[in-house]
Amino acid sequence: MRHDIKQAGREVLIRLMSALGIGEPYPWQHEVLEAFCLGTVPGAIQVPTGAGKTAVMVCWLSALIAQAKHGKVILPRRYMVVINRRALVDAASDLAEALASALERPELADLRAVLAAMSPTGRLGEPLAVSTLRGQRADAGAWTIDPSRPAIIAATPDMAGSRLLFGGYGLGRSRRATHAGLLGVDMLIVHDEAHLSPALTALLRSIEAMAAAGAHRLGLPPLSVIEMTATPRDLPQGREVIRCDPDATPALLRRMKAAKALVRHATGGLVDLVRSAVSAAREGRAVLVYLSSPEDAGKAAALITKAGVSQVACLTGTMRSFERDQLLETETVRRLRPHDGRPVGGAVLVATAAGEIGLDLDADVLLCDEVTLDRLAQRIGRCNRRGLAVGRIEIFPDAAKRPKGLDERIGRAMTLLQTLPLREDGAFDASPHALSMLLDHPDYATAIEPLPSQRALMRDVVDLYALTSARLEEPARSLYIHGVQPEQAEIRLAWRALPDTQREADLAEWLQAWPVSLREQARVPRFKADKLLEERLKTWGAKSAVPVLRLCDGEDRVEIIRPGRRLPRLQHGDVLILACELGGLAPGGVPDPAAADAVTDVSGRHVDAAGHERGDRVSLSLSCRSSDALGVRWRLGAGDDEAEDMVSAEGWHASLDSLLAIAMPGWQVAWHEPVQVASRWDGVLHCWLQRPGVRMPDDGDLASQSRCDRLLTEHHQLAGRAAAALLQGLPLVEPFRTALLQGAPVHDEGKSAERWQAAIGHRGGEPLAKSARTWFDARLSAGYRHELGSAAGLRDGSPLRRHLVAAHHGWARPVFDPKALDHPGCAAAARQASLDFARLHDTLGPWALAYLEALLKAADIQAELMADVLLEAQDPPSVEGELELDLDLDLFEPAARSWQVAANVCNPAEYFACLGVAALARALRPQQPLALQWLPGHFVLQGLDAGEVDELLECLSRARVEVAGPADEAQGEDGDDEDDGKGGGWPALELVIDAEVRLPLHAWISDAGIGSSEWKWSGGRTLALDIVQRLLSGVQQLRAAPAAAVLPLFQQGSALVSSNPDTAKFRLDASGAWTAVDVGYSLEQEKSPKSSRPWVELLSILGVQTFAPPPAGRKAGGWSYFTWTESLPFVVALAATAGRHPSCDRRLTLRTVLTNAGKYADALPSGLTTLVRAPAGLLII
Repeated sequence: MRHDIKQAGREVLIRLMSALGIGEPYPWQHEVLEAFCLGTVPGAIQVPTGAGKTAVMVCWLSALIAQAKHGKVILPRRYMVVINRRALVDAASDLAEALASALERPELADLRAVLAAMSPTGRLGEPLAVSTLRGQRADAGAWTIDPSRPAIIAATPDMAGSRLLFGGYGLGRSRRATHAGLLGVDMLIVHDEAHLSPALTALLRSIEAMAAAGAHRLGLPPLSVIEMTATPRDLPQGREVIRCDPDATPALLRRMKAAKALVRHATGGLVDLVRSAVSAAREGRAVLVYLSSPEDAGKAAALITKAGVSQVACLTGTMRSFERDQLLETETVRRLRPHDGRPVGGAVLVATAAGEIGLDLDADVLLCDEVTLDRLAQRIGRCNRRGLAVGRIEIFPDAAKRPKGLDERIGRAMTLLQTLPLREDGAFDASPHALSMLLDHPDYATAIEPLPSQRALMRDVVDLYALTSARLEEPARSLYIHGVQPEQAEIRLAWRALPDTQREADLAEWLQAWPVSLREQARVPRFKADKLLEERLKTWGAKSAVPVLRLCDGEDRVEIIRPGRRLPRLQHGDVLILACELGGLAPGGVPDPAAADAVTDVSGRHVDAAGHERGDRVSLSLSCRSSDALGVRWRLGAGDDEAEDMVSAEGWHASLDSLLAIAMPGWQVAWHEPVQVASRWDGVLHCWLQRPGVRMPDDGDLASQSRCDRLLTEHHQLAGRAAAALLQGLPLVEPFRTALLQGAPVHDEGKSAERWQAAIGHRGGEPLAKSARTWFDARLSAGYRHELGSAAGLRDGSPLRRHLVAAHHGWARPVFDPKALDHPGCAAAARQASLDFARLHDTLGPWALAYLEALLKAADIQAELMADVLLEAQDPPSVEGELELDLDLDLFEPAARSWQVAANVCNPAEYFACLGVAALARALRPQQPLALQWLPGHFVLQGLDAGEVDELLECLSRARVEVAGPADEAQGEDGDDEDDGKGGGWPALELVIDAEVRLPLHAWISDAGIGSSEWKWSGGRTLALDIVQRLLSGVQQLRAAPAAAVLPLFQQGSALVSSNPDTAKFRLDASGAWTAVDVGYSLEQEKSPKSSRPWVELLSILGVQTFAPPPAGRKAGGWSYFTWTESLPFVVALAATAGRHPSCDRRLTLRTVLTNAGKYADALPSGLTTLVRAPAGLLII
């Protein structure tokens, strides 16, 4: 069987390669194919540039077809290639689309038939889905519609990494979990050019390990990751590494030995470089100039143009993508493209790092400044790429100043170049083959760019991200995707005509309907974004309109930035939307603080996967009248009619949406500005219109494009049939198959509510599931969620089925919007939904549960997309056995035993110390289910008894503390950190327990990984490492003191006096502060801070780290944390800490008390607000 599959795979590969015009596969490609055929995924593939790396997807598809032919698919069905260059993403997409097109050929009909049989959508004629997650090549969402269908996805690191972390730039919250599930299960990710994104490699490996158990439990292939690069840093240990041997392939060897003559001038500045470029262009050469900074690139391009060269283009990474795309289609750039028939004559392209990787260029002459060896190799690869002549490469050492911190590495790179073989003409041999020999040089690792500081992905962070419906303040995902990049934090800029509204909620709604595409964005370093904002806002004056919007961390939070206020600290990945009239973009598409002209809004010129532009913003003159008898009426143009004439007057409509649908035929109203109507309103309304069928990157599910009146009973029948068809192609095991088959036929039962039917404009008759009307009246629904209504009818059924129904629109993770709870039966159903989510999340793991949610969502979508076919299909056999489903699943349940401790929740340290005990238990006993509850004056941890908690505290007392990254990465910005010869005083730390568990401690660092967070309350000469070491010493003393054991945990150590006790505090404990007596918290009679409670201090910072990591924390106006009355599972308690649970009963808001000298914040007691009426006789502390 193994031999047959390998032989079949080889035959398929040769046929596919031939159809694509690629030619005979290289030996290393055959090696990859054989591994895939046997179900083995190598850990890495080391292949030089130009050796056919992108063809790995052809190897995967060939092996998949071979396995399907033999009746057992063990490879992942979905293939994603992730590359940190947009042009390379596009190239991978082109190859994937060519593969899909090749399968349409008659000679490959047998291969197409094998693929088609794997999925219901494949049997309808679309056997292979191809999608692109990046900018202009908008995602049509095909890969999410049918999880059983083979799919190829090309993505950038931001798009792939954020989705795996339950985020997704430009992705609405309703689809975040399903995307995470589909990427985390049954997926093969090839990280191409992995050396460009080492932090992403670490992230992918972490998720690969975390998600494996859940996938195996479902019976599906786990996420597998392959690193692919020509210039590796560290290859994975314990995994197969496939390497390319150019000497074994004559055709490849000829390309690898393409003649390239390299000269490094002893001296030579920018003027000398320009002179060489002008001379080469006059000789008719295609010249490529690389300079590290956009400023130098712009200056060089201007000088070359001034010298009389007509064909000159300048490409920088800061350009807006719209102008960049236009530039790449110019004759100048086409002159450097590696294809026959390209234009002739001299041309010069000046580029920064944006042109080093991802652009398919073939220059005759390459001129550049000095850079590290890895970057230089990428540059040289764009010269004489086809090997048709002798490429000339010149390095000018003084053309640009060496980047800060890289001087020594660049120097070593230049030294290594001296070891290259000499050519007969005296130049160095810079052919790919010669450069590849440098990889084995002992100094290679110190001649390339250093790895960014990386933050390990912890389970508690994934738990926070997975709570997609809670809208929590989350750590920036960019920290895990890109690492800590203090000098490279990137801000995205877009220019738009902004809506005429001051409400952030309205603006957030607009952005959901009209999301920011990558094509309208420019990217600049943070310091340049700060300067541009500062300069342009000076010109705004006293205008009342909104000048700038800030979208934070994956575009979740919307913040208005106005002149005259302190600018926010921007984080990597933030998007700034500037009003067009604010200016700030030069004519060539480069951000410029001095550019005063209004900028063109290109948001409507987004092009979808079918090549259609999105739409436009239009201004309509409208009239509105309102009366008690007739309600609200709308019409186009100014109206003189009074309310009582509205029925007889022509052109009046009962709703604005219905008017716009008639007034703008052929268009869909994506969003319009809100209108406040009293009795009459006349004015101009701005509307954002899009053409039907045009899709932004993953905006909405495809079912919304096939709207028709569909009876609820019929839709349920179709969904049940769709689920059964979907499962025919998936090896999903029980009890998960049963849960899906039971959930699909009832998932929309809540739509039968009269309130929901009225909202879609349907009154009387059988309830509908889908309506042909293009609007939904949210006022009539009053926050009602139909999926919560559906779950309310399943309260006695299977928790898994109940959860899949409740979560199929992205809620129930773990909560619903509070307005949804105001309807009959919904409050109890929402509480149950949060418990179901927590139990299933801990039982199956984050990605496996999200994958199951994606299956039900897919059945819901296919019920409409495939309605004509499904109407002719047979119903699946009736599925019974909910009791067995529960028993088979063996859900995590907290044990009956519990531990409790007296705590004053108004003292933030005691509150978070309680949560710190829970965090410690979660880390040291990950398989033990826990539940947390607040009682009057006490905290209760269910699942462990006092003896077990004592064991955990003993383990903590034996821990040691280590610096987790470079000591200076987190130096604060408030001027109170001292070096003392020890490096930065507040780096990221780790508590190391028993050599296997490492608990992160870095809550004092911002969520971007640099600078101070809102939790850094200590100042002066304090050092984080010293504080933790002193606290560990303190708890060790307490463990050895018999007298301490008889005291409650939080009272232990209250009389402990160290040599300088104030340096052993994070200052969360209000009772030991300088102003403690003033606010009534001191444990001693004196005002001097000689009391120290090491358990409280140490556990509280653990609690903050897990339950309220940055960007949460003290803010202007106060920051709140909450208590709750019910016993909540650990994951739900993460949301309840921020008040995101209906059982939250008390809000505690941090209040800053200053020292007498007013030098720094101190004490921070919390003001208490009761959210619910307390029972009589209950004392709230």
